[in-house]
Amino acid sequence: MVMNMADELETREKRILEFLLKGPKTAQDLAKELSVSRRTILRDLPSLEEKLKKRGLFLERKAGKGIKLRGPDSAIENLSKELSKKTLSEDRLPAKERQILVLLNLIEKKGIEKLYTFARELRVTEATISYDLDQLEGILGKYELKIIRKPGLGVFLEGEEKNKRALLADLIYEQFNESELIELLKSRFGERNAPEEDSGDIIDEVKLRLLKFIEKDLINDIEEVLREITEEFDIKLADSAFAGLLVHIVLSVARLKKGEKITMEKNVLATLEMTREFQIARSLGKRMEEKGIFQIPEEELGYITMHLLGAKIREREGFDEIFYFINDDEALKMAEEIFINAGKVLQKEINKDNKAVKDLALHLKPAIARLRLKMDIRNPLLFQLKEKYSDLMEICKRAVEPLENRLLIKFPESEIGFIAMHVGAAVERMKRDKKYSVILVCPTGIGSSKMLYSRVEKELPHLKVLDAVSLLELDGALAKYPGVDLVISTIPIELPRVKTISVSPLLTKNEVEKINTLLNEIENHSAETENAEENSDYPKEELKDAIFNLIEKMVFIKEIAKKNIEGLMDEVIKYFNDVVVDGNLLKEDLKRRMELSGCGVPGTGVYLLHAKSRSVREPLFGVFGTKEKMFLKNMDGQKEGYRDFVLMLLPTEGYKKTAEVFARISVLILEDKEFLTALKGQNESLFIKILLKKLK
Repeated sequence: MVMNMADELETREKRILEFLLKGPKTAQDLAKELSVSRRTILRDLPSLEEKLKKRGLFLERKAGKGIKLRGPDSAIENLSKELSKKTLSEDRLPAKERQILVLLNLIEKKGIEKLYTFARELRVTEATISYDLDQLEGILGKYELKIIRKPGLGVFLEGEEKNKRALLADLIYEQFNESELIELLKSRFGERNAPEEDSGDIIDEVKLRLLKFIEKDLINDIEEVLREITEEFDIKLADSAFAGLLVHIVLSVARLKKGEKITMEKNVLATLEMTREFQIARSLGKRMEEKGIFQIPEEELGYITMHLLGAKIREREGFDEIFYFINDDEALKMAEEIFINAGKVLQKEINKDNKAVKDLALHLKPAIARLRLKMDIRNPLLFQLKEKYSDLMEICKRAVEPLENRLLIKFPESEIGFIAMHVGAAVERMKRDKKYSVILVCPTGIGSSKMLYSRVEKELPHLKVLDAVSLLELDGALAKYPGVDLVISTIPIELPRVKTISVSPLLTKNEVEKINTLLNEIENHSAETENAEENSDYPKEELKDAIFNLIEKMVFIKEIAKKNIEGLMDEVIKYFNDVVVDGNLLKEDLKRRMELSGCGVPGTGVYLLHAKSRSVREPLFGVFGTKEKMFLKNMDGQKEGYRDFVLMLLPTEGYKKTAEVFARISVLILEDKEFLTALKGQNESLFIKILLKKLK
């Protein structure tokens, strides 16, 4: 028996079919509707087509017309009926996601709502909804909101409108990071096309529901007015600040249209009215009214003013003392006091870091103003900070207590998080004044070592790479640099006297954090070797000779009819038969390298066949393409499909200059789109031209 189609489909696949049932759609149309990139849609289609085949259906693609669902009328009708069935089970929707959806329902509804309504919509029991409401009470308490339960009638959300909006805004920022939100504002709501590059995130049910609070037409109209006003008043806002202000105004107008009004204390509003930013907000409100968007009340203008102030727009003379309450000197003294208090606990003289103290002072001035005026302070990194730097946050919480007592204010968790970031930066800077010496190790020292070298240079500038070697060359490198602090390897190894860590050649963010954590444990690291040789210091002429020798004997063959890696190896050996001593031994060496760690470069479609082998007399370089994809492990340990293979072989002894060239080619595959396109293309002459251009 064929299972219900709706049970078999992913959420996005189901939505794609719902749109295609209405008529043909281009991939770009579907991308816009689903708030993803065109690339994501194209990636989803093969899997969807496989599922459709079981029901005698297929997707027809025509240039200029888009994608059309094809098949017998009866099959299409059955599909439509299956998709309309509510089959989502409790375990398909995570509890947290379900609870947020319940919360959004409560914010949307004005009156009492029965538990049965929530249960029916989310396909769960009333008992589950009751449990969800219990869980939400803790969250709502932070916003001074409360769920009121009326036995026999239902539930509703009680609290001030400003707190509901604050909760809505926080939910939006919790679900969308700043870059994602900015991209959505540019692609989904603007006139520009959705980005080609996929962020990797899926817009799930919660995100789609949140986006309903941001009306498309409304955001376009308000964005136009906001840009006009910022240009007229010469206001410089970062993308993130502009997006935050735009979201705030859109949410405000949407809620106002539903009759949800906001209030503000008169003394706070009076203080804000004295600022230049209030006059900007008033001009913004007037322009919106003139364009028929909505009439903005004074209290709303006050909150818009707070956003403008919070975004740290350019300060004006004679304005600071009215609003900021403290001047520059006072802010500097407060920042130094916080650093001294935190430094005592950390046993570090971080207050001597003038840059860190000045940066915190610049932050404290508007932050204290926001706290005095009871403005929201949002810290998008709070969760990560609490999870990873809880001790530092506790230290900073104690460090600000004297200021709280003097200023009669309370620093919230979000603000403590910002202060912890400044203190943490000073601590890290003290550590990074030290240089840690490392040796990089990969199985052969050819391809992945240079990728790792490039990533280390970029992500860990406080490390000094003494050498990048193969596993066989490691003992020699350790003898040459006895004071090395750390060995970073792409394969698991253990050494008796030197700390080691195993990473992928692409060096993920998580691995960068692990390396930094390990370095923190190294208390008495040796000074780095003063005369350490750079591993890529060969004269240009020698490298040029190595490059031309490789190109002269290079093989560039595409559309090879081999379905597995064994067959491809046999084909490769045929092309280099005159310099391969033992084909079977070469295959063993290549397989051994593949077993040590994956050789596919993630996200590129390129697989590296590289090794050092006794079976080759001289370096071999080739680019091979197959008709069909082979699914092999990449450097992250995940399986991917590959049709493009780069062969890089070295004898076990000598040829260091050629190894350097191979290493540079590996980095080009990872980092250079022009090179990657040429490599995957069919034109050998173009590939050689681009290769020479990039290696010059």
